[in-house]
Amino acid sequence: MAITLNNGFKMPIIGLGVWRMDESNIRDLIINAIKIGYRHIDCAADYRNEAEVGEALAEAFSTGLVKREDLFITTKLWNSDHGHVLEACKDSLKKLQLDYLDLYLVHFPVATKHTGVGTTDSALDADGVLEIDTTISLETTWHAMEDLVSMGLVRSIGIRLNFVCVHCLVYIIPAFLFKLSFPLAVIVEKTLDQWQVDTSLKLMRGSQFFCLVEFNSGS
Repeated sequence: MAITLNNGFKMPIIGLGVWRMDESNIRDLIINAIKIGYRHIDCAADYRNEAEVGEALAEAFSTGLVKREDLFITTKLWNSDHGHVLEACKDSLKKLQLDYLDLYLVHFPVATKHTGVGTTDSALDADGVLEIDTTISLETTWHAMEDLVSMGLVRSIGIRLNFVCVHCLVYIIPAFLFKLSFPLAVIVEKTLDQWQVDTSLKLMRGSQFFCLVEFNSGS
């Protein structure tokens, strides 16, 4: 079962998330998931297993198990790469052994200090507090995401409002939405309360809105 995004592409609503998957098991899990009908694989740079996912996908394609166009591959831009969107996307594509992504999400709508493309470490200050990079706005990051679509590296782009703060919903996201050039797909974690969901729905202005629900967890 799939839904049609606001740019015409179809996204399977049931997917296999690879968060916390053991590297030694990823190949079998992905191959078997594809065999039983999964067509959406949800990844992220922060999950630190894109290379292993890429090896499994390459095997699935080379053996004829499935064609690239039959799969919907999602991955996510980590916080420390908000100022290096193109490089981060290319790094994910290389690890996943893909020419394009079906969906590329901003993992969190807040930029942190850059720690190097290909790493997902979080820089901390002397007091052990996360170092926020206030020089990079969400708008700047988003324009770089839009460029990925224009370049053909990504088909759909969006923001994952995971544990998003009230400040982001009321101040940051609304101002940013009025400056979009491309449609936005937004994934909302199941931990959002009803007020946050209602507020998010009012802000979408024709963009797609999804609530993410886990059927099960490997942990």
